[in-house]
Amino acid sequence: MKKSRKSHVIWDWNGTVLDDADLCVEIVNAILLSQNLKSITVDGYREKFEFPVRIYYERLGLPSSGSLFEKFSYQFIKEYHLSWKKCNLQEYAKETIAFIKSKGIEQSILSAGKQEHVEGFVDHHELRAFFAFVSGTKDIYAAGKLETGKLHLSKLKADPDDCLLIGDTTHDFEVAENLGIDCLLFGGGHHSEKRLRATGAPVINSLSEVNSWLID
Repeated sequence: MKKSRKSHVIWDWNGTVLDDADLCVEIVNAILLSQNLKSITVDGYREKFEFPVRIYYERLGLPSSGSLFEKFSYQFIKEYHLSWKKCNLQEYAKETIAFIKSKGIEQSILSAGKQEHVEGFVDHHELRAFFAFVSGTKDIYAAGKLETGKLHLSKLKADPDDCLLIGDTTHDFEVAENLGIDCLLFGGGHHSEKRLRATGAPVINSLSEVNSWLID
């Protein structure tokens, strides 16, 4: 991917705009403890976390299907919603989003989270005015966002060549590839820098670096 002016930026939410990896580790460790399974560190989490979440659960030794998978999925979301407000935005997130808007570049959010939940998160952080629209999924099972991404792209006025997806996981790269758009990966979210660099996409470690990829 070469640096070039873009007309639309698609942001991932969790881990990219919102700094919530520590909270996700805290919640899943409580679930692991309840099942007498070994807890994980944040670094371990960044190596194991995956979409669909069923794969991630399997890596942790948790059920990846059936009633127990549903139980732990609901438990995770319940605990997340009790505590997510203590999570801050990633450093430079709001400043970068505001700068991009000031340059007349349209922005949107594409998330694997449930639509109504993501909208609530965005409103809480007073960011709605910066985004043309928000796309989430229909349920809480975090199966990924390939299909949601296709619908999202169909809403854009911009040509795919003029779009940039910014995310923090290899799944974001997969989605960008599927949509035929460029991808910039952020190493401070839910996947390790090593995993991100293996995709071949450019990786940044601070959102303050985004601007130079948009306006060269």
